[in-house]
Amino acid sequence: MYERPEIHMTQEEFVELRDLICARTGIHIRDTRMEYLEYRVVDRMQATHTRTVRDYYYVLRYNRDADGEMQALINAITVQETHFNRNPAQIKTFREVMMPAVAERRRKAGDRSFNIWSAACATGEEPYTLAICAQESSHQLQGLDVAIHASDISTRALNLAEKASYSQNKLRDYDEATIARYFDQTGDRYVLRERIRSIPKFGRINLVEPGEWRSLPKMDIIFCRNVFIYFDQNAKNKVAQQMYDQLRPGGCVFLGNAETIDVSVVPFKMKFMEGGMVYEKL
Repeated sequence: MYERPEIHMTQEEFVELRDLICARTGIHIRDTRMEYLEYRVVDRMQATHTRTVRDYYYVLRYNRDADGEMQALINAITVQETHFNRNPAQIKTFREVMMPAVAERRRKAGDRSFNIWSAACATGEEPYTLAICAQESSHQLQGLDVAIHASDISTRALNLAEKASYSQNKLRDYDEATIARYFDQTGDRYVLRERIRSIPKFGRINLVEPGEWRSLPKMDIIFCRNVFIYFDQNAKNKVAQQMYDQLRPGGCVFLGNAETIDVSVVPFKMKFMEGGMVYEKL
């Protein structure tokens, strides 16, 4: 029977690892989550055959595969708890208000491109939700080339997203008709049909690394929900400014309900909408 080794992280070791993770990813692990980090680190210590937390820290800092091991640790510590049509009121605002407004602006500009980005897509539920919205609003998007970009820092999450296979619980905010229209049931799994599955384009992006944004076009709408809750304030401001710069004029950002952008630092206009705040670039 497998027994986990008795390894305990000191406060000093926790702070060193926490600060390294934050510097690389923007993710700030609170002191109350020390045991959580310890559990994941012990798993990675076994995988890398390191005997002490200090040794593992040096693997993350100096080993020739330090980047690969940091990715493995990120995969272990990031949480991908989400579901389709999360915050239905916010999705309704996207579908019925912001998407038609942006579509009209693109037509007036004589530009067919309409770019949407799910910046922390986890296992894919959010970008696929946006793709379903675009499909159901296709009459409003005629003549436009709608592209949905989806990224996450976790390669494990991205692999699951591309499989597009979900439990029934992930579909709990959809009615039976919507599920029947877009999913095929195989046993206890629901697999997205190809016409939706083929829309989002997935790729790994670390949001706090500006160089990793270079592959992206200018955006019209960005979803970055339930990400800022894991960032320290410096990372929040940095990523918010990068999103502002990435948007076309008139573009907007959707955050999670518990998240905000400091508009005294980044010059978004706050718009109070059904389902929460929308941050618009004028």
